[in-house]
Amino acid sequence: MNLGSLPTQRFDAVILDLDNTLVDSQEALVAAFGSWAREYRISPDQLTGRAGWRTRDIVDAAIEKPRRAEALALIDELELTTTEGITAIPGAVEALSALHEVAAVATSSRRPVALARLAAAGLEPPRVMVSGEDVERGKPEPDAFLLAARRLDADPARCLVVEDAPAGVEAAHRAGMSALALTTSTPSADLDAEAVVTDLSEVSFTVGRDGVSITAPGFQLRSEA
Repeated sequence: MNLGSLPTQRFDAVILDLDNTLVDSQEALVAAFGSWAREYRISPDQLTGRAGWRTRDIVDAAIEKPRRAEALALIDELELTTTEGITAIPGAVEALSALHEVAAVATSSRRPVALARLAAAGLEPPRVMVSGEDVERGKPEPDAFLLAARRLDADPARCLVVEDAPAGVEAAHRAGMSALALTTSTPSADLDAEAVVTDLSEVSFTVGRDGVSITAPGFQLRSEA
């Protein structure tokens, strides 16, 4: 666990990714995209490095233009119906409960898929949700996080993003935000975030008069020499 300097900072809002950040959807994602890839004879190599991308952008990168509409419709159907085994990431319930009105979800998934996965995991969606179809550009562009900040009426410089994918961490930094990364889907060495933890169970959020603070049970911030 490495919280860096985050325990010394205060934030106006916390913007969380969905897949493998709030919900463990890795098996569902692999199953849905595996079926889709076989249908269109797409090799696994063509999907490598796409973690955090919007579904539409994955389709555009892998499918020729004349077939993109049908390919997008199929993967939408597969993602909507492949929800078995989706569970809440450890600590997700507590994080959303603690953050409440200052939390948002910003996901590359389309809204119906995001809502289906939250429901499958037994999580209530927060007041503010930004999904893949809400923005012109997907991660690693900053659009989703900037839109979430606007909807929360928060200064981007005082927002913390919680992510699991390199594209999401990059998007957070492009938005001028700090990033807390989880190693639920990506090795820590590939996550260039201000802080890295295993999952949300390793941190606690507290909303106070001066903003949101983040701590880790049993963790002491090392003083600078």
